[in-house]
Amino acid sequence: MKKKRVAFLVGVPTPYREPLFKRLAESSRYDIRVLYCRERQPDQEWNLAVRDYPAVFLKNLSPVQWKGRFFISDINPGVCRELRAFNPDAVVVHGYNTLTALLAIGWCKHRGIPVLMRSDSNVMAEPVKTRFKLMVKRRFLAWITKQVSVFLTIGKMN
Repeated sequence: MKKKRVAFLVGVPTPYREPLFKRLAESSRYDIRVLYCRERQPDQEWNLAVRDYPAVFLKNLSPVQWKGRFFISDINPGVCRELRAFNPDAVVVHGYNTLTALLAIGWCKHRGIPVLMRSDSNVMAEPVKTRFKLMVKRRFLAWITKQVSVFLTIGKMN
């Protein structure tokens, strides 16, 4: 059986994702590549230097003072080049609120490659948003749901 090629677009390495990526890399069913948008977050306490799976750190063009901000925290135009080089059968995108995620989704849609969206957003944060922000978010989410093949939710609230 031919291995399925799956790319994962992730913000930063985290200890709770490492076992999954390692297990998938060892699988006879999958050929994976993890594309990281950043090496670490400013407040991150861990340093995960050893990888037991294929991973690439994309060059992030976002200015330091913008880290963590909506859409501009990850600006990695090299994501399209890396996806083209890997030639995946599917792409798992962690989150939807960065320019890099939108570039990857657009690249996949243009080529007919399924996008699996992993997100941990939930309605608990909604009451603190203004009406305008909620309207913009709803319209954006209505659009993004049409771009994604499958949603991979996390926890009961999602």
